[in-house]
Amino acid sequence: MADQPKHDESHKEAEEDAGPSKMDRFRTLLKQAARYAMLGLAPLIAIIALIVAVMAFSASRSSQAQLNAALGKLDAANAALNSSKTELANMKAELSSLKAEIVQHKAQQEEARKSQEALDEKIVQGVSRMQAKLKISPTLEDQLKPNASAPAAALPTSSAKTTATAAAAAPDAPKKPSPQVQAIKEAIQQFNKK
Repeated sequence: MADQPKHDESHKEAEEDAGPSKMDRFRTLLKQAARYAMLGLAPLIAIIALIVAVMAFSASRSSQAQLNAALGKLDAANAALNSSKTELANMKAELSSLKAEIVQHKAQQEEARKSQEALDEKIVQGVSRMQAKLKISPTLEDQLKPNASAPAAALPTSSAKTTATAAAAAPDAPKKPSPQVQAIKEAIQQFNKK
């Protein structure tokens, strides 16, 4: 039996030698499988990346068409905006020229009004001189003064009433203008001749 323990020991050593060699073979086999898997995984990843790139490119092509359509709309809106700006600038220029014309027209009207007032003043002065020469009181100038405007307004209406009553009383009688009206008419005629 002494041989048996030797045999057992040698058998155990042989098994131990065989055991690590199986493990080593299994390890190398796993290493090779992993290496091949890694070598096969790289092309697979490359193919997947290529598919994703193709999809992105086709999506960008369709979005490029949408982008071109949007840019076309934007250009049309920009052109409309520019034409509106031009039209607005033209309207502003036209408005400023109209304002200048209005200011000029108002100045001309003011000048015409002042010249008419001066002419009226000359007529009133001429008529008043004639009335003073004829000793007619109150003169036209006195009647047109602001503080005498109320009695002056009452005076012509009362004379108009008396004239109207006289005309109604004597319809067949020839109408003669009053000396005051006749003097004013003469003064106006003389002034117009000058």
